[in-house]
Amino acid sequence: MAKRYALFLLCFLISMAAVSDVASARIAPLSTPVELSFRVDPIAKTLSGKAHYKVDLLAGQVLSLELGPELSVKLASTMVSGTEVQTSSGTRELRVTALMPVNGFDVEFIADLSRSSEETGSVLTADGLVLFGGLSWYPRPLGVHTFQVVADLPSGWSSVTSGALVSSMVVGSFVRETWTIAKPQEGLDWVSGPYSIEKIQHRGIEISTHFHTADATLAQSYLSVIPGFIDHYESEIAPYPYTGFAVVENLWETGFGMGGFTLLGPSVIRLPFIFTSSLPHEVLHNWWGNSVYVDYASGNWCEGLTTYMADHWQQSLIGQDAEYRRNSLARFSDYAVGGRDFPLRDFRGRHSASTQAVGYDKSMMLFHMLKTRVGDVAFKQALQTFYRDNLYQQATWSDLEVAFEAVTGTALDGFFAQWLDRKGMARLTLTEAQQSKIVLSNGHPGYRTCAKIQQDPSALYNLDIPVEFTLADGSISRSVASLTTAETTSCLETSQVVRLVAVDPRFEVFRELTREERPPALSGVLAGDPIAVQYNSTEVGNDVAQGFADAWSGAVEGRVSVLDRGGSAVTTGSTGTLVLLGDSASHRQFIEPLLGAYGVTLNVGHVSIDGVDYDLTRQFVALAMATANGQSVLWVAGPMADAQVISELASRLTHYGKFSALVFEGRKNLLKKVWPVVGSALQAIPDIK
Repeated sequence: MAKRYALFLLCFLISMAAVSDVASARIAPLSTPVELSFRVDPIAKTLSGKAHYKVDLLAGQVLSLELGPELSVKLASTMVSGTEVQTSSGTRELRVTALMPVNGFDVEFIADLSRSSEETGSVLTADGLVLFGGLSWYPRPLGVHTFQVVADLPSGWSSVTSGALVSSMVVGSFVRETWTIAKPQEGLDWVSGPYSIEKIQHRGIEISTHFHTADATLAQSYLSVIPGFIDHYESEIAPYPYTGFAVVENLWETGFGMGGFTLLGPSVIRLPFIFTSSLPHEVLHNWWGNSVYVDYASGNWCEGLTTYMADHWQQSLIGQDAEYRRNSLARFSDYAVGGRDFPLRDFRGRHSASTQAVGYDKSMMLFHMLKTRVGDVAFKQALQTFYRDNLYQQATWSDLEVAFEAVTGTALDGFFAQWLDRKGMARLTLTEAQQSKIVLSNGHPGYRTCAKIQQDPSALYNLDIPVEFTLADGSISRSVASLTTAETTSCLETSQVVRLVAVDPRFEVFRELTREERPPALSGVLAGDPIAVQYNSTEVGNDVAQGFADAWSGAVEGRVSVLDRGGSAVTTGSTGTLVLLGDSASHRQFIEPLLGAYGVTLNVGHVSIDGVDYDLTRQFVALAMATANGQSVLWVAGPMADAQVISELASRLTHYGKFSALVFEGRKNLLKKVWPVVGSALQAIPDIK
């Protein structure tokens, strides 16, 4: 659901950009307040009201208003005329023309939400209302604007939006809320419902939870951690730009960040790991995306920066940032292949695994490399400059480049161009590691160790490559090698023998991983095209296998096929990936040699992983592996009788791409494991001459 909505939003934003070009030739985008008053009727499923636009127009001047698909409008002012047109992109537009000089005009509107759905993002039910500003549920001017809102809601309802609640009172059978949205918005996001609310005050910022049913324990979990995230990002960027931050339970499964609140699905909001993953990400979106806006026509910088400063930051707090970067490089290698890769500057929004690999993973790595290049202090100062200079405006990758160049005094056009405008990754090779005895400058004996590093000469990058030298006493000396041509050499003089040379061991360069650095994982199978699901119908029902394949077909980009092999041997192909369903003898015979290096033993009806036995009569096991020629394979075994259970398991597996081994009992996860990295072709013990 979220993927399809993301795609819809992307198409809408592209069409909005086209309309903006037309409208801007007539009048600059509105920047003065809009006064909205509306009434919500969940029985009739309508939202009706009036909008007053406080803008000065000269006679003959035109202002364009965007109209959502369910919106009907009429002018309530006699001093203006209006023409509704279809633009070339199919977007509806109301062109309002001043008949004489005016300092404001009114438009009455009715939104028919009877056909609203999760697909469109506008939903009205007896349980609540969700309206996204980008979908123009009211006649929406271009540019940013502020609001005064008076909303009549069903009895017992309350609202959340990007502003401050001025008053709430009962008027007849309705609750009347008055809101001020003082921070300029690109569109007004609005959610309402019969919420159970908990709130605290943190330095004048109201932090609250809005759940469908009361859950004081869960509410306290959110209220206890959000202040720390706000304080952290204030110290990194600027003061928090809104009057409050609310965690709101949505009517369907989402993970969205709006100005001053996040909208999370009923299951998402209760995920135990959300407090160190999605939550800081959505808090940070109040700075990146919801107060410095994205100029989508020139590329989406926001998701990569937010991922770096939220998700990557959280992993760094527990010492897992290198592993996080390794997983990001692996995802890109898995998903941005076979024509799915594209320049980062062309990223607009996530609607597939491959767009996520480019727009989140590659972009996150860009910001890490940029921070490594300019240093922590300059990185922080440049982002503060970027924020200050682009507050409440649409910003571009070029604006980011300008901010970093201003702070560092360094030309960075080459750096940005190679990561934004090119496809692919760097390819590195450690071709030589040599050590020789020398006399040091202090006259004592020592060693000179040199590592020769090459990159693919047909795809040269300008790279700063970390090189680590591990000394005899276990200490590590770290240097950075500049690689601008096909080859460079990094040397170190020491009094001790160097035991190991490692090139980029913490995965700080956007490069292809060596085979050893990429232990088999589910992502390697999920990214395949085609994906062949093989089974033995005497052990696994045809409906079970087809249900598994159907669940994957809706979640992956590759083609999924099903093959009943009977009792014959497993067949592999030259392309694509392979899924083996069921604990058949032919499956065990095929996979046992592929799993030997990972501490896995197989017996009929049982699997042992790291000495722990799992019973396949009641537990599901999913193990990833690779053949000698590198083809990715997934073995899924367990109680295979219920097609619905297997379909649900298949869907669940698509969310565990970074893992190599998984065990489930019912819905409970018993094991999540990544096979160990056993070495790297970018590491070597240097020879001593």
